[in-house]
Amino acid sequence: MNSLTRLYTTYPIDRPVLTIIIVLMIFAFLALGSKWILIDDDFVKMFPEQIPSKQIWDEIQNEFGSTEY
Repeated sequence: MNSLTRLYTTYPIDRPVLTIIIVLMIFAFLALGSKWILIDDDFVKMFPEQIPSKQIWDEIQNEFGSTEY
């Protein structure tokens, strides 16, 4: 385990440019994927339609109207 710890501590010091490139590539990968993340204020819309509780909730809203303003 000591050699593994030594690898993680000495590798960035020995190769700083490669470390920066790897970190930037990981960041770019995560940043490009973030445009597909959808955050909605209404959590019920994010649930699948097949859930029985979601179907019951939709029936209640159709009958009585929206309960949140």
